[in-house]
Amino acid sequence: MTVDHDIVVAGAGCAGLSLAVHMIEAGMGGRRVLLLDPREGYSRDRTWCAFRTLNHPFARAVSHRWPRWLVHGGGRSVERGSALHPYEHIPADAFYREALARIDREPAITLELGTRVESLEDRGDHVHIRTNRGDLHARLVLDSRPPRRDGLKKLSSAEPNFLSPSLFEVGFLQCFAGWRIRAEEPCFDPGVCTMMDFGVDQRDGIHFVYVLPFSEHDALVEDTFFRAEPLPDEAYEENLAAWLARHGVERYEVIDRERGVLPMTTERIELAPSPRVIRIGLAGGLARPATGYAFLAIQRHSRTLAQRLVHGEAPAPPFPRTARTLFLDRIFLSYLARHPDRAPELFATMFERAPPDALARFLSEASSLRDDLRVMSALPALPFATEAVRSSRLWMRAR
Repeated sequence: MTVDHDIVVAGAGCAGLSLAVHMIEAGMGGRRVLLLDPREGYSRDRTWCAFRTLNHPFARAVSHRWPRWLVHGGGRSVERGSALHPYEHIPADAFYREALARIDREPAITLELGTRVESLEDRGDHVHIRTNRGDLHARLVLDSRPPRRDGLKKLSSAEPNFLSPSLFEVGFLQCFAGWRIRAEEPCFDPGVCTMMDFGVDQRDGIHFVYVLPFSEHDALVEDTFFRAEPLPDEAYEENLAAWLARHGVERYEVIDRERGVLPMTTERIELAPSPRVIRIGLAGGLARPATGYAFLAIQRHSRTLAQRLVHGEAPAPPFPRTARTLFLDRIFLSYLARHPDRAPELFATMFERAPPDALARFLSEASSLRDDLRVMSALPALPFATEAVRSSRLWMRAR
């Protein structure tokens, strides 16, 4: 069997492009790489944000940094910040430009748009790839196609599903829709981002508004829910218009829109469905269960995997996160699933009491054990200790 490529990457979004760039930095190892994606071109179709806790190849794509962060919840406003770990915004178009410029200069990498991967079949010595433009064969496939949500069970506050290791353990979907607006009057403080404003209706799930101000007139405002299923489009639109009116933003233009659904789940993902197929990106479980953040996890994972790819034909995939992080996330999500009404107070308390630098590292999966203990000690001790014991027992019953 003639193999067309050493490595085929199914999906050239954040994970696929990041992996390609990290392979370039690792020296390629003589590998030929083909990136396939169904889109016809790249645009500002989303936003990535993260605390600056990791050096990565896309620093020049950062458009704005906020050294101060605000949370409204539990009847109070909490403002904290970190000069060491500011919150950073990476618009998709800037990320794509940076990645594509690097890829265009590497002759061993080919990007083919308008090609949708329809199926993968590991045939032992190669992977048969069926696409809308014909069949291909590769020694290894890295699959970033979006994960299916067929197994998602609607969570109630009564009992998160820990009891089957093959099903969804505990978690939510983070469902959001955002407007990039330009207001006629100065309305925003570009030095402070609002991480969570819980001063909104909580009847449809854990609900908050997220605000990234780029100037006194420009901001990205997102209506965000933690729930089992997305709401209809019009619900987000109505909520955004109502929030802006309530905060005195009356004359504005919506210049861009974005929408997304991120998994926040401790569900165990099969990282390598076969010896020659490895899942990456959200499909590989790189969105952190407790936050939905994925950008920095994708960079760490891509760097490690790239190093392995240039030294081996079919490497074992790196595990997305530590057992300690997964354990803490399981407790946190279980608590939220059982007590969604306590979320506003919980997040305000965490931001108020935890040291900001430690909190930024904790949220970014860059924390030490000492950081984790400092953040956990900021949370209500008895409820979380009880949840830890309860969750551990339920999880062990599933083994």
